Amino acid sequence: MKILQNNCYQKGQITCRRASVTGLLMVLRFFLKNDFDVIAISQHKYTFDGQVTHIFAMKRLMDMGLVVIPDNHCHDDVLALEAAHTTDGVVISNDQFK
Repeated sequence: MKILQNNCYQKGQITCRRASVTGLLMVLRFFLKNDFDVIAISQHKYTFDGQVTHIFAMKRLMDMGLVVIPDNHCHDDVLALEAAHTTDGVVISNDQFK
């Protein structure tokens, strides 16, 4: 049995694993608490309710300027690397930068 729900493909299961905003909150909190200037750059797809848990938290982080969503025509990897270069910052990511 194959089930498609919330844009996720699971074999024999209805549940779908979505990206967790709480993990992002924990990372942002750590760096802010330790007096770092922080921005998170994320993909546009993570602004949709079916893609992340606690979408209200993601929207609030965007309103606060802690999360930046690049335009659809701009790659988030490139934006992250350019932002780090111009601000003499670092990139912390689990992305593979393809």
